[in-house]
Amino acid sequence: HPLLADKRGAVRTAALLGLLDLGAMKADALTALANDADNNVATVAQLGLGRGVMQQRGEVFKGGAASGG
Repeated sequence: HPLLADKRGAVRTAALLGLLDLGAMKADALTALANDADNNVATVAQLGLGRGVMQQRGEVFKGGAASGG
């Protein structure tokens, strides 16, 4: 995605978050971004690799909604 190549770290971070939410990131791209010069981009990419966001949407949060009581 072109926004992942933007010179501004905040733009790359926002693009990465959106693409992760859509399940549109491949592991090799996340691995490359895990070494990004911008700490926020690198952190989000590392979390994406470690938390299983590559799975189908909804699978990461098995266990249901938190109860309010």
